[in-house]
Amino acid sequence: MFALGLQRYPTLPDLLKLASGPDKPLRELALAYLFEKYTSQYQDYKPENFAGVAFIPAVQPDGTEILAKPNQVNIAGFVPIRGTDVMNS
Repeated sequence: MFALGLQRYPTLPDLLKLASGPDKPLRELALAYLFEKYTSQYQDYKPENFAGVAFIPAVQPDGTEILAKPNQVNIAGFVPIRGTDVMNS
């Protein structure tokens, strides 16, 4: 099947497209897959290459859940930069 062009795993752009889409369960699966396969299949991931893609679950200061771009979030437990969102685990 792979000789016919079937991919062994989704491309990074395709995976991030799923992770940023409107279907929340699919987004969560895509992001979990990226985290699970990061070291084996997606070592070429560089946040700056996807700076315009909002795919990281985050919480705004008012508690609203959103999808944020990589440069828009801080990790919970660290002092957030004023006006930035905190990554939602």
